[in-house]
Amino acid sequence: MKIKTKFLSILIAIAMLLTMVITTAAGPFKEGSSSTGQVTIIRDEYGVPHVFGSTPGALWFGAGYAQGQDRLWEADLFRRTGTGTLAEIMGPSALAGDIQARTLWGPAEFREGMLAAASPETRQQFQAFADGMNAWIEEATRTGQLPIEYQLYGVTPRPWTVDDSVAVVLIIFARFGQSGADELTNAAQLQAFIANFGPQAGLEIFNDTHWLNDPSAPTTIPAEGAITPVRRFAAPKAELPAGLDKALEQWSEHQGGLERNLERLGISGDAASNAIVISPRLTADGRALLLGGPQMGYSTPQISLEMGVHMGSYNTTGITFAGLPGVAIGATENFAWTFTSGISDNSDIYYEVLNPANPGQYLFDGQYQDFDCRTETIQVRGAPSVDQQICQSVHGPVIASAPGTAFTLKVAGHGYEIQTVEALLQAQQSSTLEQVNQAMARWAPNFNMLYADRSGNIAYRHLGFIPVRPESDN
Repeated sequence: MKIKTKFLSILIAIAMLLTMVITTAAGPFKEGSSSTGQVTIIRDEYGVPHVFGSTPGALWFGAGYAQGQDRLWEADLFRRTGTGTLAEIMGPSALAGDIQARTLWGPAEFREGMLAAASPETRQQFQAFADGMNAWIEEATRTGQLPIEYQLYGVTPRPWTVDDSVAVVLIIFARFGQSGADELTNAAQLQAFIANFGPQAGLEIFNDTHWLNDPSAPTTIPAEGAITPVRRFAAPKAELPAGLDKALEQWSEHQGGLERNLERLGISGDAASNAIVISPRLTADGRALLLGGPQMGYSTPQISLEMGVHMGSYNTTGITFAGLPGVAIGATENFAWTFTSGISDNSDIYYEVLNPANPGQYLFDGQYQDFDCRTETIQVRGAPSVDQQICQSVHGPVIASAPGTAFTLKVAGHGYEIQTVEALLQAQQSSTLEQVNQAMARWAPNFNMLYADRSGNIAYRHLGFIPVRPESDN
């Protein structure tokens, strides 16, 4: 999208002066009030809602209301996938994915804690958005405008909560901003090579098939001089734990269940985004040019939806996700931005040595510690409910096990997802590249951000928290 001086200024001026009801081909002008102020929603000729609020609370109330109008069923699937409650309406086929979602993104108290630690403005944003969604749910239920899927599945939408939106945030950042966690796969393959070909030949075969860095792989920016190719793993300093193949089967089975649930949302694991940003000296009109192609899979409806939100310094149009407050990719009056997945390794699988006398404990820092365990009850349509025990170590949730060993997953940016939402909201209210950089320094998941502004600046940033691993790490 080009950064034009006239970006949205005409639309905003007209919207603020409107005093009559307007009807376009896409739908009616809607005006009303929330508990915190006046809300105006105007749909353009493409049906895209532009929400205007007299206060932040009114703005996010209108955003929730408009999203409910457009994507209530899709938002419902998003929140159920993220909270591990999809089996309630989809039955046993969704159970494995629900268990994995609760393992990776739960419990609900964890999500509540993230939001409780957020700024008052962010908490208001999530609550007002939920209030707007609920206003539409109530209206649609009363007037017979619920999506037909509710009738087909014989269910009614439960009220939207702030936790539902937090769960949607976790899905998006985990799916597109989390990479790595290959340790269990690699170790199982190395163990198989050694078992079949012996220690020396097995390691050589492994090194031939598992490069630490492939210098021929495409990179976001030129790699000449930036990377010294290192292609070989050293021999393990300790014996690999037994049962790696069975543990890998568990991990693959659990992840496969979650993948199937995500596919119901149209989120593919095979998509690869693209983007290009061009400086003013290379464009015909002397303005910076940004082209973004976020590839996230194909579905009906699409995974993303368009929206504009306008109030004071927050004046943004772009795309977002059903159930997510705010705009994820788009343009403000001052700049435009887009994201692609960063693909840096920000996730690690640890193996925890269990206490032979008490398998509910694991070795950490020279002492046995208790796993933090809970039991969650999952309702399954057409089948008995399932009680699932989920345990965590200091590193993260247990994702597989083997004799005497548990495997846990640690993601560098996990727990900072709401902080990331705050960073993007702050960035969108910025007027300079320096201010945007300041805001985005708090961004936790791994993405590439491409940027262009009205002053002619272009920028690229590799975002997110990346682990600093010790030299001894294999």
